Amino acid sequence: MYHKKYMNFKNLSSCLVIIFLLSIQVHGQNTIGLLLNSEKSSDGYTLYSPVQYTDTYLIDNCGQLINQWSSEFRAGLAAYLLPEGKLLRAGRVVNNLFSASGTGGVVQIFNWDGSLEWEAILNDARFGAHHDIHPTSYGTILLSRWERFTNKDLIQAGKDPNFVPSSLWLPSVVEILPTTMGEFDIVWEWHLFDHLVQTIDPTKDNFGLLQENVRKVNVNFDNITERDWGHCNSIYLNEERDELIISSRNLDEVWVIDHSTTTTEAASDEGGDKGLGGQLLYRFGNDRVYIENAFSQVFDGQHNAKFITSPEGELTIQVFNNNLQIGNSSQIVEVKPLLDSTGNYALQNGRFNVSETPYILPSTDSLNFSSRIMSSVQNLPNGNILINSGSESKFFELTPEGELVWEYVGPVSLFGPNEQGSLITGSTFVLTRYALDDPIFDGLDTSVKAEAIELNPSVVNCGIVSTKGVIDFEVNVYPTLFDQNITIENVQGDHLHAKVFDLQGRQYFSSLISTSAWLDTSQWSQGVYFVKIYSDRSSQTYKLIKVIP
Repeated sequence: MYHKKYMNFKNLSSCLVIIFLLSIQVHGQNTIGLLLNSEKSSDGYTLYSPVQYTDTYLIDNCGQLINQWSSEFRAGLAAYLLPEGKLLRAGRVVNNLFSASGTGGVVQIFNWDGSLEWEAILNDARFGAHHDIHPTSYGTILLSRWERFTNKDLIQAGKDPNFVPSSLWLPSVVEILPTTMGEFDIVWEWHLFDHLVQTIDPTKDNFGLLQENVRKVNVNFDNITERDWGHCNSIYLNEERDELIISSRNLDEVWVIDHSTTTTEAASDEGGDKGLGGQLLYRFGNDRVYIENAFSQVFDGQHNAKFITSPEGELTIQVFNNNLQIGNSSQIVEVKPLLDSTGNYALQNGRFNVSETPYILPSTDSLNFSSRIMSSVQNLPNGNILINSGSESKFFELTPEGELVWEYVGPVSLFGPNEQGSLITGSTFVLTRYALDDPIFDGLDTSVKAEAIELNPSVVNCGIVSTKGVIDFEVNVYPTLFDQNITIENVQGDHLHAKVFDLQGRQYFSSLISTSAWLDTSQWSQGVYFVKIYSDRSSQTYKLIKVIP
């Protein structure tokens, strides 16, 4: 997902004409659910956890339901899959001490069959879990937490007394290992409170010069009086480097810290593989936070910071940059940190730098994924990119050339799934697609459970499995999941033929289609069928599934 690989999005409108001819179209004027699914999309299962609701959904590229998990809690906010198809989900519980955007407080693990395997409350008088969670490959869970301090604590830490709220929440991270129901072991912690700097009062803690403390965070930056001062909204662990990246939305920065430390080392300036304890190994996004009189700022309210590897094998940080305060449209930003000869982050003249100009993919009028809050981005196995415009649950998949090949609007809001045609959508914090052959799904029933999440769905042509030639016709074939009948509509095209056959090649229907054909399938056996539509110059084949309620 680099600038050399992406087209100029000013040319996107011409590309949409090609997409219309080659992609799967939906029936009528659909407003939610699947809007577009091209053969160029990266096939997989997409995990969708609407923020305002209690259920989490796994869908295929046709928007068909593969699995569903129900919780008693609304999202709080992230959800991810674990081995054996288990669902790790953060939920929201009431905590009057921590009442703010992104509130969580409970973490649950569900089995594939929907049964609850484990849950625990992560809220108390001092800490409040919020926003993101991150599962490791070795069974632990990293959580983002608020840590509550009194104004007395903050003044002693060097906070300007003129800008101290009654209580301030600073970012912290905890790593837990689930044990029995409701219980867990804490295996690691990191607290920003241990790594502050202030320049106003030599009689208080953390006094020093900014230029000599670039690995610490200025507690008086911009004299922010908001309780949720740092507002960290994502965490991600690079297990190979054993480094954790944290996104601080309010400071418009991402921070990298050493996860190889012990909890004691993480509270100090020494220890760990990098020898710096819990100090920042790297920071990027807003130079003003740690460099006096600096003006450079790239990030603005960003979300979903993570490590990826560039096509050239270089360490890269990718974020969804909401960018609606200093800019006017959201962006996908990719940054390559400058590393020294040993692979550590280089510090040049008191500044953390990048090895090349950051790559920026902007939201445009032609493809508008701007979002004031939440949102995420994911690189897919075939080189495509999946974008979640979180405030309205609008999901887009683009090829490296900038072609839109999959589009979906989350159909679930506060009271559950909405009817097709509704203009009501909820929000989505993070969206993740898993490959069909991911070991997570080994031995599990991944058959289609429902045609769609939304009520009264209207999806056609979502089973295209092959295309030959340049398609010079428009047809509708539906429903993808059928019982009593199949409809084939010739919307635009001359001399079109249709054939229907099963996996064994047995033919069930063959005819010229001038307008439309309605096939009685009530006596057909349950299973997979193929509908081939062809002209003299091109053909498309659709896969449909016969189900018996």
